[in-house]
Amino acid sequence: MKLVKKHERTKGVEQITNEMRNDLSSIPGVQIGFVTSHGPGGGGKAFSMSVRGDNLDTLKMLADQIEGIVQATPGTVDITKSFEFSKPEYRIRINRERASDLGVSIAAIASNVRYMVDGVVATQYQEGDKQYDVRVRLAEKDRKWLEDVNNLTVKSTKDDAAKQKLLIPVSDIADVSASSGPSKVNRYDRQREIRIEASLYQRQLGEVMADVQSKVNQMRMPAGYSAGVVGMGEMQKQAFADILLSLMLAIIFVYIVLAAQFESFTYPFAIMFSLPMSLIGAVMALIVWQSSLSLMSLIGIIMLMGLVTKNGILLVDYTNTLRSRGLNRSEALIKAGATRLRPILMTTFAMIFGMVPVAFALGEGSEFRSPMGQAVIGGLLTSTLLTLFLVPVVYSMIDDFSWSRLLKFLHLSKDRS
Repeated sequence: MKLVKKHERTKGVEQITNEMRNDLSSIPGVQIGFVTSHGPGGGGKAFSMSVRGDNLDTLKMLADQIEGIVQATPGTVDITKSFEFSKPEYRIRINRERASDLGVSIAAIASNVRYMVDGVVATQYQEGDKQYDVRVRLAEKDRKWLEDVNNLTVKSTKDDAAKQKLLIPVSDIADVSASSGPSKVNRYDRQREIRIEASLYQRQLGEVMADVQSKVNQMRMPAGYSAGVVGMGEMQKQAFADILLSLMLAIIFVYIVLAAQFESFTYPFAIMFSLPMSLIGAVMALIVWQSSLSLMSLIGIIMLMGLVTKNGILLVDYTNTLRSRGLNRSEALIKAGATRLRPILMTTFAMIFGMVPVAFALGEGSEFRSPMGQAVIGGLLTSTLLTLFLVPVVYSMIDDFSWSRLLKFLHLSKDRS
């Protein structure tokens, strides 16, 4: 289903999906699920947990237990399981002793039954510029029913009285029964896997992952079996780790650049004191907009590391310039604050207004990017307001404890003694 443009409807995608889910749930005998497309490549369900091991029966038992946990977790909808015993099949259990006595190998039984039922490509038929496989197998009437499979014959390595190879019926060396099996068997990390997936409604992926994982950890897993979050949850964990590393590197590089610019190892701390002030605003903005700490909001916080320092740079740089002209520290800070107030406000509001369309999700599909704009707007507001007061204070404190003043104080104390 493709929705109309955002400005032509009053409901969001999640609200429309939930209403349709409730309306269609009354249809008996139908299992209905919803998947939201996320651009090229389609989309998938947000929550995905993989149960891995060797034995399919044990895997199915564990997967059923975890499926019950996911169903009982608030916020999960459209729960599906990748493993289903829905494909009809005939199972052949070979009596190895009888097969050995009659001179029939296991490989011969498997290959002969496969060739006669499924067939084998003997050659290819060409017509024009196209080639078609020629598959040789028994007629459908001779391979359709259980009795037909029992009557199939396999050549033995032993001879009869006429020195001819014996033809042994499958029913003499194996038990053939009708059953059902999985339509497909998935593998993950070279192990058999059953995957439980679910969409989310009115809850964040991190909250659902924490609730499900805590209950799964209380299960007694047999040796060689494991269960873990995969898909979007696994990518989110990795992305968060990479983003936090990027955040640390951003702070380090900001300090290096400021230290090189001011030729001081202490003044950059006065400027970088605005960084924690921006985090306060970013978190408050996410709370006000009822957004979560997502990948996009963390990208916005990394952007803040470079944006909010410009206010402190303007103040500290002009303060140093005024002090070099002969003004004392207090006069220089007061004059720098009054002089740089206008450019600080101009640049800050320019960035805030530029982020308004992103923060309020005014465009098509912009809900994914909105936490980034919200974090940037909140961080810029608080850092600007607090920087004008805190940076001069921190600058004065750092200047009081500068190395030159400290050495001068120690030298005077030594002379007095």
